[in-house]
Amino acid sequence: MRHAILFLLGLTCTTLPLFAAGANASSGQVRQFPNAGIELAIPAGYQLQPLAQPYEILRAVMFDGNTPSQGLTLVAMPVGSPTATADEIADSMLADQQQSLVIRDLQMITKATMKVADINGAARYFSYKFRGEPTLAAVVYFIRQAPDSASRICYILSVEAQANRKSEVLPALGDVVKTVQFLPLQRPIDIKLHLGQKVESEDGLLSLRVPEGWFVNSDASGLEIAQMDFTRNTPTLFAHIVVDDVAPQGDANAVAAKCIARFKTATAADEMEGKVLGQTTSLLAGLPACQLVMEQRGQPRATSAPTTAAAGATTAPATVPASSPATAPAADADKFNVVIVQRVVVLPESLAAGGHKSLSLILICQEAKPEAAEAAMNTLAEGFELHPEKLAATQPTPAPGNVAPAKK
Repeated sequence: MRHAILFLLGLTCTTLPLFAAGANASSGQVRQFPNAGIELAIPAGYQLQPLAQPYEILRAVMFDGNTPSQGLTLVAMPVGSPTATADEIADSMLADQQQSLVIRDLQMITKATMKVADINGAARYFSYKFRGEPTLAAVVYFIRQAPDSASRICYILSVEAQANRKSEVLPALGDVVKTVQFLPLQRPIDIKLHLGQKVESEDGLLSLRVPEGWFVNSDASGLEIAQMDFTRNTPTLFAHIVVDDVAPQGDANAVAAKCIARFKTATAADEMEGKVLGQTTSLLAGLPACQLVMEQRGQPRATSAPTTAAAGATTAPATVPASSPATAPAADADKFNVVIVQRVVVLPESLAAGGHKSLSLILICQEAKPEAAEAAMNTLAEGFELHPEKLAATQPTPAPGNVAPAKK
C-alpha cells in the first residue's frame, strides 16, 4: 500500500461524479499547512506518516490490524504554465503513469468536475494493480493562484484503498474535500516549528523529531530534512547531521580553524561574502555544545544551492567572544543571504568507541534573519537524540561540500 501511495503522488487530476457522504471528516483533526497555504481535516483513524518528497504535504495511513488498508495523501506542485488547467495536468501525468513498469491494468472508471474550496477541480476514479494487488483510487486536482504572486499551485488530494474496501474510497475523499480551506502562504522560516515524528539514521546512531511539514531524506550517507517554500518554489530550510573525525590532540582552536576554512571555501564558490556572527555555549543531546552562527550574503549563481559552509566544523573560532550576539550586518541588507547555524559537540572517547569524533547538527536557512534561524535551531535540538550504545559501529560521515534540496 505504501508503494501504491507513492504511485499516486505522480498523478494529477481529471473528473468524478458527486461523492456520497461517508465518515464525517470533521470528527478528525484539522491540520494546517501554511507553507503550502492550505488546511483540511484528517478523518479519525488515520495515522500520520513521515514525508519523503519535497512536494508532499500530507501522508496518512489507516491500518487494518498491522496491514495498511487505506491511504490519504496531499501533494502541492508549482505550475509553470499560466494557462494550464487541472484536467490537462491530470491527463499528462496519468499518461506518464501508464508507462510505469510496476503498475498494471490501470483503468479509468469515471471522471468529473469537483468543487474544492470554491475552485473547480478535476477528479479521477480509477483502478490498477500494484505488484498484483488490486487497488482503487479517487484523486482530485485543483489549481490555486497564489496571492500576491504570479505562482500557481496544483494541489493533488487522493484517497486509495484495497479493492475489498471499494465502498469507502469516494465517500472518504468527498468528506475530506468539504473541509479544505486556503490559507495565506507563509515562508518556512516564518512558521513556528512543531516537532513531529521521530526518524532515525540508517545506522541507528542518531534520531531526530522532524518538524511537521518537513520531508526526510535518509540513506547511508546521513539524515537530511527540509521544507518546501512555495513562495519561492524551492526548499529554503535544510537541516542535516555530520559526524566527522577530530585529530587526537585536536582542541577547540584547531577544530574551529577547520570550520572557518570550509566556510570560506564554500562562500567563495558561491561568490558571496561570509561573516561569522556569533558563538554561544549550548547543549546537544545532553552534551555540552558550541553553537556557531554564520552568514553568507550576496548574489549567488542562479543555479546555486545553499552551502554547508560549516559542514564538519566542531566548534566556533576562539577569536569570537563566547557572549557575542548573532546580529546581522546593517550593510547590504537587501542582498540574498544564507544563515547557517551549527550546534556541535566533540564526543567523549567513551562515546566515540575510543576514537576522536565530532557531531554537528547544521541548519541552513535561505533569506532569513539570524535570530529566526537560531530559534529554529533551538526547536530542532530539542528533538535530537544520540544513541551511544550504537556508536561503536558508526563510521565517520564525510562532510559534503554543499547541501541541496533532497532528491525527489
